[in-house]
Amino acid sequence: FQDLSNPNGSTITSRGWSFGDGIGTSTQTNPSYNYSTAGAYNVTLIINNSFNCPDTITKPITVDPLPTADFTATPLTGCAPLGVTFTDLSLGNGALITNRIWDFGDGNISNGTSPSNVYLNANIYDVSLIVITQNNCSDTIQRIGYITAYPQATADFVASPYITTVFDPIISFIDQSTNTSVWNWSFGPNIFSSTQNPVVTFPDSGSYLVTLVANNANNCPDTAQTIVRVEPVPTFYIPSGFTPNDDGVNDYFGGVGADIKNYELYIFNRWGQQIYVSKDMAKPWDGRHKDSMVLIDTYVYLIKTVNIKNEEKEYHGIVSLIR
Repeated sequence: FQDLSNPNGSTITSRGWSFGDGIGTSTQTNPSYNYSTAGAYNVTLIINNSFNCPDTITKPITVDPLPTADFTATPLTGCAPLGVTFTDLSLGNGALITNRIWDFGDGNISNGTSPSNVYLNANIYDVSLIVITQNNCSDTIQRIGYITAYPQATADFVASPYITTVFDPIISFIDQSTNTSVWNWSFGPNIFSSTQNPVVTFPDSGSYLVTLVANNANNCPDTAQTIVRVEPVPTFYIPSGFTPNDDGVNDYFGGVGADIKNYELYIFNRWGQQIYVSKDMAKPWDGRHKDSMVLIDTYVYLIKTVNIKNEEKEYHGIVSLIR
């Protein structure tokens, strides 16, 4: 308070302030006083001068209420990037809150009532809120270490090799993950591992989807995937002779193989006459020509194949017919 009294040629010898709340008084010239409760008050100043001629003045004042800042948030912890929703719980205490200033601790601010913020980096963050009423009264609350964003595991790995064959179906997997302490691998149906750098023997040819779920102590997992392939190796066998005597043993001649998609068999006698043709590996030569058994002799064969890799091959040779 500021005393603006006019002594009018005399000297002011005393002052008596009453701040209107039934408690506060002062004899200072320009006193300060803290009101504990908002409200309307009549402040009285009584002065006296050297001639003992007192004067009194009373003026009303209004003490506006202070707001009470408060807030909550959810979630308070999680894996970065962490999305957090804040809710203002502040009270105006009889006044209207007209402005809010949020500081999320990561360089982002907001004026919203229930703002959201995404914490991109792993860290511990302080959050503060300033609320301001229509009378420009404010309150501030700061929560230290309020939000914790945990580091995310980063899953990564390489395979060696990515492509192999059924003759050597072993593939090594080298973990290159970061922020990771737990490894859960899947290599296809019923093939799993929890070691960091597994070595896997695949049971058959085919393409296999390999999945690594890398995790850490904060349960912030990440997933990486790749495809490895075990290729078939086409095989083909041609016997050098056969005995078509209907004893159930070695009665037929033809090529036998795996992963063959096209097959042609041609048989010629020693004079170059074609005596048998088959385009089905399941239909080998039974030693007959025009329903009659041929003579014991050697015969020339030509076999043409196309395997599942679209590789075309021709096989020439001589087969002995024996009885």
